[in-house]
Amino acid sequence: QAASDSVCRLQQREQERKKILNDHLIASEKQHITQWEDFMKEQHSRQAEVDEEHRKAMERLKEQYAEMEKDLAKFSTF
Repeated sequence: QAASDSVCRLQQREQERKKILNDHLIASEKQHITQWEDFMKEQHSRQAEVDEEHRKAMERLKEQYAEMEKDLAKFSTF
């Protein structure tokens, strides 16, 4: 009986230990998912910023080339 009780207690402790580890694993996984979602939101935000900077730079280049075309047209009349 004593041996059976000892085995039962050991099994119970092992189950409790596994439950604690499993709970910790689940909490850790949820935290990683949250961190990943935050990271992806930040990446989308950064992508939008880069796209906007690129659009502005392209607009400046178009304006610069248009001015250069005008200047070139002035000199080609000579």
